Amino acid sequence: LAGWLRTDDRLRTLAAAARAFSRGDRQAYAEPQGPTELADLARDFNTMVADRLHTEAELQAQREQLQAAKDRLDLAMQIARMGLWNWDLRTGMVQGDDTLAQMFGDPSPGTGRVPIEEWRSRTHPEDLLALDPPLIACLKGETEQFEVAQRIRHRDGRWIWGLWRGRVTERDAQGKCVALMGSFHDITERRRTEEFVLHAN
Repeated sequence: LAGWLRTDDRLRTLAAAARAFSRGDRQAYAEPQGPTELADLARDFNTMVADRLHTEAELQAQREQLQAAKDRLDLAMQIARMGLWNWDLRTGMVQGDDTLAQMFGDPSPGTGRVPIEEWRSRTHPEDLLALDPPLIACLKGETEQFEVAQRIRHRDGRWIWGLWRGRVTERDAQGKCVALMGSFHDITERRRTEEFVLHAN
């Protein structure tokens, strides 16, 4: 009877360790003692805990590395004054990132999900004529990507020269474009320099 009670106590100890681990206690440990089968079960539990902790540590390290890489990319994009955008043709909505929001004078974070018509309404009328042909060719799959320079109205009313680049990222079963992704590079200063040189000559 005494041996059975000791075995029962060890089973409860193992069960308590398992419950503690399930609640998030990463220090949970089961003492490998008692009959061979019970001791082996405790060792297997401890090995499982150690493997889980090792995996979690690796995943955390990977998340930190990815976040650091994203932070470096975001900084590089801000320095280069280049924003990113996604256009979902199924909903007609465009999503811009924080850098794009800052360039356009929009509230952060990001420009939010706005209808494509709003973006087109902020495009200089003369530049829409130059935008549509390469964009349509890209949508149809005639070109891999489109690239066009145009002016976008800042929230304060001034015009920003930018270089739009984009490519199709998803097509449906019929081959129709349903999503695009691309960038907008602020080239306002470059255009001003070009105009200055042109007028100087």
